[in-house]
Amino acid sequence: MGIITAIIGLSMDSVIAALESALSQNPDDLTMRLHLGELLLDSNRAEAAREHFETVLQKDPANLEALQGAATVADRLGDEGKAASYKKGYVCIRCWPSCGALFHLRLTIATHILETVG
Repeated sequence: MGIITAIIGLSMDSVIAALESALSQNPDDLTMRLHLGELLLDSNRAEAAREHFETVLQKDPANLEALQGAATVADRLGDEGKAASYKKGYVCIRCWPSCGALFHLRLTIATHILETVG
């Protein structure tokens, strides 16, 4: 059981159900989507988590949390090629400064990596 569920005294399934319900009302809430993806991973539901990380990456290709989550999902599902691509994207974005023209270049590279993964 995760620390959050232990603190609030709810089961992981209850928290996941509550987030899914809230997300149905606010489907563009990327932060909520990331939290749900993480909880699904913690519950050994990698296939379900993948949808949320990939949705975040479609809207924000340079999102480090989503890249890391997607890499973990791919690892757990045995897709080494996708995992390597997500990890490469994570490292490229994480290691470059996030300013001006470099940010645009980071975003372009991240988008290209995601297109080759898909």
